[in-house]
Amino acid sequence: MRRTIAILTAAGLLAFLAASSVSASASDDGEEDDAKLIGIVESLPGPPDLVGDWVVSGVTVHVTAGTEVEHLEQISVGATVEVEGWTELDGSIAAHEVELREDAEDDRHGEMKLWGFVEALPGTPDLVGDWVVSGVTVHVTTATEIETEHGPVAVGSAVEIEGLAEADGSITAREIETRSPDDVDADAVLLRGTAGSFPSGDHVGTWKVSRHAVRVRPDTVIVRERLLRRGSNVRVVGILRADGTIRAEKVAVRAS
Repeated sequence: MRRTIAILTAAGLLAFLAASSVSASASDDGEEDDAKLIGIVESLPGPPDLVGDWVVSGVTVHVTAGTEVEHLEQISVGATVEVEGWTELDGSIAAHEVELREDAEDDRHGEMKLWGFVEALPGTPDLVGDWVVSGVTVHVTTATEIETEHGPVAVGSAVEIEGLAEADGSITAREIETRSPDDVDADAVLLRGTAGSFPSGDHVGTWKVSRHAVRVRPDTVIVRERLLRRGSNVRVVGILRADGTIRAEKVAVRAS
């Protein structure tokens, strides 16, 4: 009886090991995606196939010849893309598929609104050039719309700026509107972007939102915090600091 049990146990062990081997092999051959990221393309490898390392909202994305990239010819820095793949040990993503959401010209993700007072203006007749608004450099182009319903633009004017938040803390203005001074809370900003990284646990600390450093404090209100993940769309309301970072008063995570 003892010998029979030993034989059966050995047979069972061999069967278990064989099953484990098949299971592991199946997992390796058919690895399932565990990462999904929606963000702004910040850098790309050289053309034409864009194979190499991308940076999407602060996250390194490895694109290989086997990665399926939709609308490759329309992808450039500034475009919004959706990445699916699996997370590497260093936090990067090995991409299985990349899909274009919005090209660079249509993208309004990563935009900032700034309320403040004009401190300096260029000497051009049409005001095209670099402005300084509450310490922030604002790039004004021929495509910028300037509305002067609440008075002409001059040094000291209260204004609302809306445009693309650049990596260096400046803003490329899409629209500028003069405001009543009573309606302006100087240095107040609204940033729309993607959460590229953030501390775990209570999420207090420095976040990376569309290339910008956002300081989240214990008293910062985080709306729909349970939905927060890397690549989440967020809206940050806060104060723009002199070093270009944003001190967040409220962060709202958008439901995807």
